[in-house]
Amino acid sequence: DAKPEIPKRLLGALDHPELLVGHLGVIRNARGEARRRRLVPGRHPRLARQLANFIFPEVERIYKQVESAGGSDLELLSRLASEVFTGEFFSDLRPRRPMWQLMLGGVFDRHPDLKLIMSEVRVDWIPATLRHLDSLYDEHHADLPAEQRPSDYWRSNCLVHKAEVEMRHELGVDTVSFGRDYPHPEGTWPNTKDWLRDAFAGVPDDEVRLILGENAIRFLGLDRAPLAEIAAHIGPPIDEITGPAPAIDPELIANFDIRGGYLRPAEGDAKLAAIDATLREDLVRAGASVGAE
Repeated sequence: DAKPEIPKRLLGALDHPELLVGHLGVIRNARGEARRRRLVPGRHPRLARQLANFIFPEVERIYKQVESAGGSDLELLSRLASEVFTGEFFSDLRPRRPMWQLMLGGVFDRHPDLKLIMSEVRVDWIPATLRHLDSLYDEHHADLPAEQRPSDYWRSNCLVHKAEVEMRHELGVDTVSFGRDYPHPEGTWPNTKDWLRDAFAGVPDDEVRLILGENAIRFLGLDRAPLAEIAAHIGPPIDEITGPAPAIDPELIANFDIRGGYLRPAEGDAKLAAIDATLREDLVRAGASVGAE
């Protein structure tokens, strides 16, 4: 397939190629490596090869070990889940950096229609990080090209895909969209409906609709009518998520936690100290005068 060109006027505004520009672009994975390939979910027998071709040397190493031992795709997935795609993998700080680079660098002021979607980075760190960024902006705003506080850009130009439901109002219920991460073992498939029923228990229908679809439609400027027709055909209807139903089996909930850290406590401000070194670099790069500590 021909690779679409990223507009040079946008690349010129960025210091790093970590974005999805419009709906297409360059991504930076959690190990800090630029990648232009796309993982196209295929049928289960092909999944091992797709993973091996897409991500990191660790995956290639494990794939070769399982293949040489005559192991199955299921064995490969089990090893990837336990050795590579751990909780710490999804808490890596590097994929977060482009967000504040764009904010502090004033990129959203120069390109107000630019949209940033962050996927597979969770969202439990966002509120504390935005408060920290706002504090740094208030301290250095006279030297920075950014015209607004980072939390303002968050509301107008950013969307995340992992729904930490209990934090939805702190995040802004219109800034979060659900992603099931199919077909990865840490995702919700094939138990998506049960996951949704448990995660959204007690949440009003209108907020569930926002997180499960309406936010993404609005943010991306999608045509709602044909999407609504598809949704009506494949479901599930809202009452299957928020209506009365038997409690989810605790063993299944425990399985969700093993697969993707479903019950893990929110990160909050636990890693703010760890990001300060890179934040200081980015403040200087954006024009702020930051003294040595």
